[in-house]
Amino acid sequence: MVDSTTTTETPSNGSVNDVNEASAKTSSKVLHEAEPNPLVICGPSGSGKSTILKAVMSQPKFKDLLAFSVSHTTRKPRPGEVHGREYYFSDRDSMLAEIKAGKFIESAEFSGNLYGTSKDSVQKCKSQGKICVLDIDAQGVRSLKKVSNLSPVYVFVKPPSMTSLEDRLRSRKTETEESLAKRLHAAKEEIAFGEEQGAFDALIVNDGLDSAVKHLVDVIETKILKDGVPENVSDCGDAIKDSIPKGDVEEEEEEDIGGKKAKLDSASETSDSSRDSTPGAVER
Repeated sequence: MVDSTTTTETPSNGSVNDVNEASAKTSSKVLHEAEPNPLVICGPSGSGKSTILKAVMSQPKFKDLLAFSVSHTTRKPRPGEVHGREYYFSDRDSMLAEIKAGKFIESAEFSGNLYGTSKDSVQKCKSQGKICVLDIDAQGVRSLKKVSNLSPVYVFVKPPSMTSLEDRLRSRKTETEESLAKRLHAAKEEIAFGEEQGAFDALIVNDGLDSAVKHLVDVIETKILKDGVPENVSDCGDAIKDSIPKGDVEEEEEEDIGGKKAKLDSASETSDSSRDSTPGAVER
């Protein structure tokens, strides 16, 4: 995942309090705004979902309207990753305690590392009147559907064929034959879930970047912005103001993202999940 949010100070344990502090700094700037439903995007590693998202978010209409929810993880930062941008990097004990306390709307474990989406990270996007984007895998989607009432729009991105997916993964030159086989097996399972009736609101076949981007734009405009964008977009820039439909926007009640406590789903112990990829990395 990618997020436009950056932090200037790196706390010692990457707790949810990091998000609280950042949210408090922005809340004083934000007047009353409607809170659009989040966008959840899912797809196997190599499907190109990150590339599609980057292309959509580069468009003037959406560049300040969409914002990524930064996930928490207990894995170590990779070169170039910044705390609070790619992930909130935490330690295992702190994150487990916060999951137990119900501070996460979904969480999972892969190859000994915890990953999760905190309630405060999502609320930070929503409170600014932005569309909160969650880039999570099939396991995270299942968990999210069980424990939250965010009413997100679920989008699944799939490659045109398993052969094209294998070609994309091989082109990265980062896979051994063994790891490639595991990724392809995991991809088949994710695609099967993505094609299940009613599992997702939209299924995008990435057989061309332009058409895939257009499809995602259509989904956002028809399923999230169908009632218009927030009236007050003082923090969203002139491009967003120009795109506001005329007329009144019906005010939504504040959604409760507390709901039930998040469940730590440790069914998968493999690092071949798309969850373990660096957010925002361009998928070829």
